[in-house]
Amino acid sequence: MAMKLLRSDQTHSTRDVARFVEEARVTAQLGHPGVVPVHAMGRLEDGRLFFTMEEVTGETLTDVLSSGRLRLRRLVSIFHQVCETMAFAHDRGVVHCDLKPDNIMIGAYGEVRVLDWGLALTPDGDIPAAGAVSGTPAWMPPEQARGHSDLLDCRADVYALGAILYRMIVGRPPYEGSDAHQILARVIAGAPDPLVVLEQYGGLENLSDICRLAMAREPAARFPSASGLVEAVEGWLDGAQRREAALRVVDRSARVAAEAEELGAGAKRLRARSQLLLADVQAWETIERKVPGWELADEAEALEREVSLKVLESEQLLRAALTHDPELPEAHAALVARYREQHARRCRALPRRRWRCITAHRSA
Repeated sequence: MAMKLLRSDQTHSTRDVARFVEEARVTAQLGHPGVVPVHAMGRLEDGRLFFTMEEVTGETLTDVLSSGRLRLRRLVSIFHQVCETMAFAHDRGVVHCDLKPDNIMIGAYGEVRVLDWGLALTPDGDIPAAGAVSGTPAWMPPEQARGHSDLLDCRADVYALGAILYRMIVGRPPYEGSDAHQILARVIAGAPDPLVVLEQYGGLENLSDICRLAMAREPAARFPSASGLVEAVEGWLDGAQRREAALRVVDRSARVAAEAEELGAGAKRLRARSQLLLADVQAWETIERKVPGWELADEAEALEREVSLKVLESEQLLRAALTHDPELPEAHAALVARYREQHARRCRALPRRRWRCITAHRSA
């Protein structure tokens, strides 16, 4: 269990006390795995308010992102859990108003918690005074940065979630500056730098579209609540999972093809040695003289049969990859390269005159 205390210098601030009480009240009402449960609230003998809750250990999302150790799909999986927590809150009319990587905790066993509900808006709570700006500038929507507190609803959190997704894709926050005032000015001035699509991770275009929609400048153009983000991100994760499964099959196909190539080279060496041995043997000579060459030829033939099976297996694996992801470019490119090589090999095996006729006919 952990105890959160209101600092002594804040006990005389009506605003700070109200925020502290609201955080405890809102957090206690949200019985969701993504929210730390609050057990009790009270006042110490020295007058300071406190509330107790489950102890949370792990790293903030800020730390995880800074480490760079997680692949994008794992980060998006974490993001999806955050969206699910916020969808639960939005369904109950609660708006966080300060979503950012610092307020997301990743536990040692992968549990994801949304923390710090001190600025949350609730259906029966007070709306901040017009013109007041509360929150963290780099992650807040334009209407919050302008102090339009009457416009804050679930779509403000959707924007902040989009900003977190932007950080995952681009590698930095959507807005940066030397101080909070400069960042606020940039948030108000216009959209952040365009998303850079990472070509090494297929399907990111769709993820970028989700991010752009969540971070639309006008609230009406965003997802109405985090529930819309949950569905969109689930769709992307399903596609990413299929793509990763397909890529694993393509990698296996490449390994099998490499094995076939190695076996083929061994068969060629055996065939060459066989021919060399038999070249010095006359047709009338004894079988004992011919056996070594014949044995090498048999070994070569056995390897060639194994090569044929490996080539077939490799091709079948590429076709299997397309059952996971029918549009997978890597599988299509590998199949095209394979068919071209097969065509070229067959053309090389044709008599020279016939090959010239075919070439001329195709040119015509």
